[in-house]
Amino acid sequence: MQDHLREMRRVVRQALVDAAADGDIDRRDCFRARLRLWRPALVEALHEELVCQLVLEGKLRGTEDVAEIDWDSFLEFIRELLAIIMEFILVFK
Repeated sequence: MQDHLREMRRVVRQALVDAAADGDIDRRDCFRARLRLWRPALVEALHEELVCQLVLEGKLRGTEDVAEIDWDSFLEFIRELLAIIMEFILVFK
């Protein structure tokens, strides 16, 4: 898996763990989502969706190299989208 995908997965996993610790999501759902994040096809699809959301929200320009994204700087944005991310992860086939 490419480094930029690993970084995005790490930040999403951190957002999941933080949300479970805060009681915002069920710990079992957090565990299931974290397990599914080991699937490369899911990580690639989620990366594509998150980049699109970042561009739509104006947080990224469409011309930026996606491999150069600093995912740590978008942790709060990912936390805001966590409900949608959870649904995406848990229904992805």
